[in-house]
Amino acid sequence: VYELGSMFKIFSTAALLDLRDVSIGQEFDATKPLRRYGFTISDYHPERRFMTVPEIFMHSSNIGAALMGEAVGTDDLRTFYGQLGLTSKMNLEIAETGTPLLPDPWRDIHTLTASYGYGIAVTPLQLAAAVSAIVGNGVYVPPTLLAMEEGEKPGSGQKIISSDTVREMRAL
Repeated sequence: VYELGSMFKIFSTAALLDLRDVSIGQEFDATKPLRRYGFTISDYHPERRFMTVPEIFMHSSNIGAALMGEAVGTDDLRTFYGQLGLTSKMNLEIAETGTPLLPDPWRDIHTLTASYGYGIAVTPLQLAAAVSAIVGNGVYVPPTLLAMEEGEKPGSGQKIISSDTVREMRAL
């Protein structure tokens, strides 16, 4: 498993757009480092301004992602990550898959850091499957290593996000 950092901004952005009544033009205050729970969250290349959701995504703002995670909330973000297969060991045909490393217990500060991919580690296959759901059709389909027969269709999956959110995430 690997701590995949900013790749998780895909998921926190999708969670915000899908679970909260927030427009893509919503602005978040990234003018200065964010101080929460005795910790400071800063950006590697700070813009030092209010940023919209697309700007947070494009500039890979940790501050913006943390604020989006805070807006989603601890329980909902953790549940969303779980629906994307990011919080439990993948059920794959080989036993050598890694088990995700998660904060235990998962507190509000972990919601902020997990929003930009710190403090959570998953396998590259888990990342690929989760991203496929976000920019595919909004349905999480568990990966398999088994070849399908000609004409066979992949198994149905779980609908995670709306078609509107898929469109917005593709645009980003």
